[in-house]
Parts: sequence; structure tokens; C-alpha cells
Amino acid sequence: MRFIFSISLILGLFAATSVNTAAAADIHSFDVIGIKLGMTPDETKQALTEHNPEFDVQEYYYTYSYSDGTTTYNTDDVLGRMAVRHIRPSGPTPGNETIIIEFSGKAGSEVVTALSRVRSGDLNPPSIKDFAALLVEKYGPFNQRNAHFLEWHGDTGSRTCFDLGGLSETSAPLMERAVHTITDFSVCRDTMRYGLATTGSVDSLEKTTPTLGFDVSMVSAKLLIEKYDELNEWVNNLEVDATKKRESTVVKPKL
Repeated sequence: MRFIFSISLILGLFAATSVNTAAAADIHSFDVIGIKLGMTPDETKQALTEHNPEFDVQEYYYTYSYSDGTTTYNTDDVLGRMAVRHIRPSGPTPGNETIIIEFSGKAGSEVVTALSRVRSGDLNPPSIKDFAALLVEKYGPFNQRNAHFLEWHGDTGSRTCFDLGGLSETSAPLMERAVHTITDFSVCRDTMRYGLATTGSVDSLEKTTPTLGFDVSMVSAKLLIEKYDELNEWVNNLEVDATKKRESTVVKPKL
């Protein structure tokens, strides 16, 4: 199913600058159920289908407005999100799963820039300790941890700028929100985080109680910034071309 929203773009270009050369994780090589940052829409849908053919993938599009000085136009549709809300009421893998994938870029060149996945209700899941070990086996050593999450950091930037906690089908694009609060995008880093839940509080990743649910977020600050620049340039060029076209056919009034 396809949904379309119209929004106004906050113009302004941002350049990513490498500020940290310390060894870190290659977030772009990571995958969550086969989905990697930088994937195209077609590659993403294929990965979702291969993971679970029963997934009903919803697509959400934006249009951006621009003006020739007298008339307002809308761009072609730009893919902003894919979403899956999957309920498994019975069978060998009951439970719930929500996947929200953010795309960025101009129409026709959108790629995955962020992903959020929440899953719960699996039968006989591994313990917190074993789940954490599985994550390290797949993704390698983590860069940060506390009692309930593991986090991997990319090789540029010094902070996690983009909060995926409020990511939904209809929330504003991440960069549209970030430009109001972040003045220096060179400090932003690529990040992946897994949060784990069990009975009671997760006071240690050594707990042997079952992992009753988990959430994962993965975001590429580098791609978000690059694709936001690309989108700005595209909309700006459309406005320049539309203005030139109008000015070439100006009708002079009789005075």
C-alpha cells in the first residue's frame, strides 16, 4: 500500500567531516534481517520478503514544495519510509514485530539511512547472556554497553545525533527534525544499538533469564547528511528552473 504526505523542505546544506580516526565498527557492513544501510528500495523489499514472505510492507512517500515566485509546485513522490507491523498470534513463532525503515534522497535515488526493529513474544528464546553473545558473534566487539543494551559506533563522529525512539510511519524525516537541534553535523556518527528485555530489570548482560523482547536501531549519519544535501540541491534546482521558465514568458502589462 502507498501513502503520500506533502511537507516543506528546510533548505540548507551540511557537509560531513571526519573527526575521529579511532578503530571502530563498520556499521555499513552490518545487516538486520538482511537489510543494510545504503540499500535501494528494491533490495530492501527483497530482503524483507526473504526474511518472511508473510510480511505486508507499507510504503510512505513525501512530496516537497517549491515555487517559481508566483505558483507553488510539488516534486515527484519521494520514498520516505517502509513499515511492517506483523502479529504472529499462533504457530511455531508467535509474537509481535514492528520494522520501520527510513529512506533518504531525491526521487529515484532513495536509499536506507536508518532502521528500527522491535520484536517480542518468541517461544523459548535465548537468555540475555546468550543473546548478547550471539550479537557479538555476528557484529564483533561492541563499543559501548550498559545493563540492557549493546552499541556499535562508526569510525567518524563522536556522538549519536539521531534518536530513532520516535520513528514511525508518519513521523517527520530524521534530518527534518535534526536541523532544528544540531548545529554541527560533523560530530554525528553511524550507530547500531540492541536493547534487550526480560522479566524484571535487566541489571546485567550476564542474566540467564529469557530474552522476552529486543529492539534494534541502526542509523547512518553519513548517508543522512549526504542524501539531505542531495535532496536540497534537487529541490533548489527545480525551483531555479521553474523561475527561469516563468521569467522567460513574462507578460508585460499595458501602462
